[in-house]
Amino acid sequence: MRNANAALLHPTPNPSNPMRQRIHRAALLCIAALISATTINAQDEIRGGAYATRVELETMASMCASQAADPKRSSSDRAQSAADEKALRDRLLQGDFRVGDRVVLRITGEPTATDTLTVTPARSLKVPDAGDFSVDGVLRAELDERLNAQLARYFRNASVHAQPLTRLAVLGEVRTPGFVHVPSQSLLSDVISAAGGPTPAGRLDRASVRRAGRTVVDAAAFAKGLAAGATLDDYGIRAGDEIVIGTKRTTNWSQIVQTATLVVGSAATIIAIQHR
Repeated sequence: MRNANAALLHPTPNPSNPMRQRIHRAALLCIAALISATTINAQDEIRGGAYATRVELETMASMCASQAADPKRSSSDRAQSAADEKALRDRLLQGDFRVGDRVVLRITGEPTATDTLTVTPARSLKVPDAGDFSVDGVLRAELDERLNAQLARYFRNASVHAQPLTRLAVLGEVRTPGFVHVPSQSLLSDVISAAGGPTPAGRLDRASVRRAGRTVVDAAAFAKGLAAGATLDDYGIRAGDEIVIGTKRTTNWSQIVQTATLVVGSAATIIAIQHR
């Protein structure tokens, strides 16, 4: 599936056909515009991407506070802005990491090592040979810098790089439904592949993303992003979200026959009564 998406994003040019090249470029621009227009909603864009910095989040929170206090806006818009500000303030206070999240830690230099660590109930990472590193209140954008600062005394002449993984539930018509841990830059198609891919009854054009019981990416938007090679970051999909793969519509002929028989029988009874 990834190869198919790559073909859409990077079609092979035909030097002998300039018109075809222009059509390819125009098609890519249209796809990008469709994704931009259908990405979850304005509120999720306001809340910032996975790697938004503390300064960016503070700026967004201040903007939301101003909008929430603007008497020219509707009460529902002001309430939404207030909710967005709270979400941003909570993120700034609590950080981006939750219990059960995973981080791929790469230490290059002397020695060189790679390990996948899990955030503990104490909201920390147990780094081999270096003890616990707290991620409470740490943003994704800050993780590398803070890790390098704290672990410098344990790993001299080495550089530490952390790759946070996003924990998602992939449900519905996939071969191995459940939780997956993937980088936030992963393609939507790669996330589905991590759950074994769709079942024979699965329909990717009926896939959607849910958050806390509500749909945040509908089937039409998801299908466009899937075809265009969109990533989790492109759609603001974050830890805890559910990607649900829909199923093919099937016709229940048995139920139809039973219903038709009941209707015909009822009609026959009514006619018989009328002719008595």
